[in-house]
Amino acid sequence: MAYEPIENVMDPAPGMFFRAPGPLQDRPDIEKIEAILDNLSSLVGSFCPGESSDLGRILNALKGLAGEAENCGLDEFSEVSGACITYAENMPLDEMHQIGPIESGLILLKALARHFKKGADFNFDTADILESLSVPLGMDESRGLPEEISAQKIQESKSPSVTVEPISDDDMEILTDFVSESEENLDAIEVHLIVLEQDPSYMEIINHIFRPFHTIKGVSGFLGLTKINRLAHATENLLDSARSGAFLINGPATNAILESVDTLKQLISGVKQGIENRVRQADDDIDSNSR
Repeated sequence: MAYEPIENVMDPAPGMFFRAPGPLQDRPDIEKIEAILDNLSSLVGSFCPGESSDLGRILNALKGLAGEAENCGLDEFSEVSGACITYAENMPLDEMHQIGPIESGLILLKALARHFKKGADFNFDTADILESLSVPLGMDESRGLPEEISAQKIQESKSPSVTVEPISDDDMEILTDFVSESEENLDAIEVHLIVLEQDPSYMEIINHIFRPFHTIKGVSGFLGLTKINRLAHATENLLDSARSGAFLINGPATNAILESVDTLKQLISGVKQGIENRVRQADDDIDSNSR
């Protein structure tokens, strides 16, 4: 049975909106999907960059997942798994290490599975994750310049602190995956920035820096990590301006990006500590305005 879209939503953010018909925990199809997701998590976790055989196994698991979702009438699941398949199939050989969007897609799929199983409504903004899966590597579409982009915008990016609340068992795995992926992405950004300092016009490297911020923004958005989402979004906008050719990444901009990375690491470390304590930890002690 396909899920019914939620009606009468006032100005919804782009993404997925459906009203679940009822709990699915007793249906055998959700167990099959969970088993495939567990296998897919193992394959992604053991992925060796550049190994076509590893990517092939991930692709086969994704196709199995898409087929099972289609058989069950889970249209939203089919859409996400299909986007992951398209991304993997169009990945150039020299970019085979760039599976970050697939990792984000997997986090989204796990969140969908959790809602399907409980029969809970899903009304989160998933547009950024789906977009990262739909744009071929090295072929990013120009999204236009924001009205005003500057390094100061990154420093001003701030949101209300997160209220301390318990983390459910269902959220633990998803948040853990987010932390692991984000830590890897932020480490990669620092390496790419070193290269970019030598050649500020190196567009491929700018794309490699832009994409992790885009991924962190997308996943943190539907996980409700507002402060992380807003800071990643502000930094993404700065990089998007550079991608469009509006300016070269200079020293102050590089420093602003590095400070954003440092602050995001602190915020994500807070999420990690919260996971250990099984609470969503407040982050008002972290100053995103520091220089």
